[in-house]
Amino acid sequence: MNKFLLFYICFLLASCTACKEKPIEPFQYKTEMDSLYYRNGILMQIPYKWRTPISDEYYKRGYIDQPTYYNNAALSCLTFDGKIHYAMLDAANGEKQWMSCLSEPYIYYENALLNFSPFYHDNETVIYSYDDVMYNLDLRTGTHVWEITHPEVRSWASFYPRITGIDSVFFIAACQASIPHRVANAMFRGNKATGELEKLFIVEQFDSIYSEAIDITLSFPAKINDTVYLMCGYEFQGDGRMGLFNTETKTWVYKDIDTPGHGFMASHYVEGDKCYVSMAGATMLQMDIMTGEILWENLLDSFISNVVIVGDYIMCAQPEFCSDPELCPESGRYAAVNKHTGETVWVRTDISSVSVNYYLQELNGVVYHTNGLLVAVDAETGEIFWELKPNDGGRFSDYTVVPGVNGKKGRVIARSERYAYCYEAVR
Repeated sequence: MNKFLLFYICFLLASCTACKEKPIEPFQYKTEMDSLYYRNGILMQIPYKWRTPISDEYYKRGYIDQPTYYNNAALSCLTFDGKIHYAMLDAANGEKQWMSCLSEPYIYYENALLNFSPFYHDNETVIYSYDDVMYNLDLRTGTHVWEITHPEVRSWASFYPRITGIDSVFFIAACQASIPHRVANAMFRGNKATGELEKLFIVEQFDSIYSEAIDITLSFPAKINDTVYLMCGYEFQGDGRMGLFNTETKTWVYKDIDTPGHGFMASHYVEGDKCYVSMAGATMLQMDIMTGEILWENLLDSFISNVVIVGDYIMCAQPEFCSDPELCPESGRYAAVNKHTGETVWVRTDISSVSVNYYLQELNGVVYHTNGLLVAVDAETGEIFWELKPNDGGRFSDYTVVPGVNGKKGRVIARSERYAYCYEAVR
């Protein structure tokens, strides 16, 4: 055989083998560490504990924007072989405790793959909605306890029913299939064990002509004197109202309470007979649950996306809308408010852009957040400990803080488009 022809055949075989394997190569730094950038120009570095691949398709990975952990592992979204998977990644070593296939094909919305958001997490149970189907996911095994389709509940790529819960029931604010508008104007109660749904009410306030356009944008349960109540924030054309529904007598305690701002954000906290609510118009409220009285309000000068309570403080993330953090590197801020008085304690503006739709998570007085970078902030002082980026050339899209065990520090598991990284918590 011609030597040149033999060489050419061997070259083709080698090339095909290389294409078939498609190894994932990390972005090359001088050392296997991730950069931690401070505004004074000093470049610091911090090592990760482990790193594991979570996708074989760049920029085609789902994300879970509500940090969820169980059994020392983080619920994570993976993409392999053109399918979406979810898995529990062990915080100790990155190994998969289990992995299950979610669905195919992909559902895209503004170049992002949306999965269960928001959902109800209670210990080993996650109840979520995906593509018009509701599921009960067992975090111990990765199997579905039940999955149901209800004729009066629907979702689509840009809207997912808002699910909360307490004890043995969950609540879902959803859009009825008979309503042409993309709003949630009906509230359902579900049995966590079976998935059976019962319609509680349809919001029909304001002008009855436009009642179908009323949107329930905030709902959460509160248990007071052994009775489960449901706080319900709804809006129409920017006019926000609050109501309280007794789920046992199926009657309104009150409704149509006027609120400042322009509608409600999903972030809320319940402490006893009081609740803390963030408004889309940059206002934070403390309310008496049983009376609807606004005890204090604080206008924070910027849109409030997410909040978390740490001791006596409510810390919030406030984005300034910017598509490219490199063009507007200081395009957001964090602020802390005294939860008893409503007074602003501190404001931090010299930070990278702040994400609109991602949750804050706290561990030992440190609040974590992702905005492309992984940020760690002291809730009491506003000191920034981390602004961390992955060393694969990408950006962090979501993260989970897993508390430590046996007296050890917790772990922070942050996910880029290609890898999950694990870092030791600040405290």
